[in-house]
Amino acid sequence: MGYHEEVAELDFVSMYPTIMVEHNVSPETVNCRCCRNDRVPELHYTICERREGIVPATLRTVVQKRAMYKGEKKRLKRLGDERWETLRSQTERPQMDARDLFRIPRVQECTVRAH
Repeated sequence: MGYHEEVAELDFVSMYPTIMVEHNVSPETVNCRCCRNDRVPELHYTICERREGIVPATLRTVVQKRAMYKGEKKRLKRLGDERWETLRSQTERPQMDARDLFRIPRVQECTVRAH
């Protein structure tokens, strides 16, 4: 409570899985004690370069499978194979977020912004 300046929030739950995998974003890798880098310069955050976080390690397989399905869908469509329609339903849904992957129930979100 109260007035705070230069406060930032990093919401891990709503980040896209691909970004989390590519940049090693996970609660235990952000601002780790072992690395001093400026991977998130706007927030002056560091990201661990020595170990992979549990979130990227868990999401990597999901992200790779999705990329594989998208590639196969393109190939089948180019060949005129009707099976590409089946893959379309699996790859063209809106980008899933971490809540979808871990089936975390959505809670009411409230943000208060001061102008």
